[in-house]
Amino acid sequence: MTGGRWFKACKKGLDHDQVHPDECLHPEKTVSYYFTHITVAVLVAYAVTGDWFISITLSLLEPSVQTVVYFFHERFWSQTRNKKSLELARVSQ
Repeated sequence: MTGGRWFKACKKGLDHDQVHPDECLHPEKTVSYYFTHITVAVLVAYAVTGDWFISITLSLLEPSVQTVVYFFHERFWSQTRNKKSLELARVSQ
């Protein structure tokens, strides 16, 4: 499946033989990544500054932006992989 069709198929919950799980966008994965990133950032910032308030404040902005970027990064790579698969399929015909 290509383009928006694979996203719709993932949302409908089609069987894994119809849609590969790696082709689906997973909001849960993004949320998990967000909290993991914030936790690591806070701990590293605290190790450097020794101040919890500063550590938390500094650590919230970057991971928040990075989470949004990560979502679109995953989507871009998924679309790129799908385009390459289509090109290979066209060449092999």
